[in-house]
Amino acid sequence: MNQPMTTHTSYEENCRRDIAALKQRLFGKPKSTNIIQALRLQKLRDELEIKRLKDERKREAAERAERIRLYREEVARKKREALEQIEAMENEAKAVAEALQAVHEVEQAAAEAARPTMEMIAQLILDGYPGISLEDVRQEGRDLHMFRIRREILSAIHRILPDKSPYLMGKFVNRDRTTVLSALGLLKGQSRSKEDGDERLD
Repeated sequence: MNQPMTTHTSYEENCRRDIAALKQRLFGKPKSTNIIQALRLQKLRDELEIKRLKDERKREAAERAERIRLYREEVARKKREALEQIEAMENEAKAVAEALQAVHEVEQAAAEAARPTMEMIAQLILDGYPGISLEDVRQEGRDLHMFRIRREILSAIHRILPDKSPYLMGKFVNRDRTTVLSALGLLKGQSRSKEDGDERLD
């Protein structure tokens, strides 16, 4: 029983070998290596595509970084120009303020120079009283004539130089503040009579 089966199997194998040999003569050797090469080529293409995509992303990232850098430089430049303009405006405003201050000081000095002093006003009044000097007015005493001259001087100073305080005016004529207020009729409850005014002058 085993002998025939061995013979039959050998015959089939021979037939298969013959068929394979015939196919090889007709169609050539099977191109199994072409499939491997195709896979390798596909892998190479994939790798090249991945590399291309990576390079493209790197290029896009570099371009984006360059745009950001240029934008920041532009912002910094505009900020610097704005600060320079602000500084220039501040310097100009400062120069204008200094110029105005200088003009004000000159005008104030000119006005002060043209403004009469208490001595000048007193001398103008004393010019109408020959023989009477400012030192005479400053002397202590209760001479009625001197009282009236002193009051006339104080009234003129108060009228021409209203910013002078009673204290300064009193110091000028060697009298206290109350005497000056009395001479000018500025004391509350002061009598309006000439005699009462004369009595309060000293």
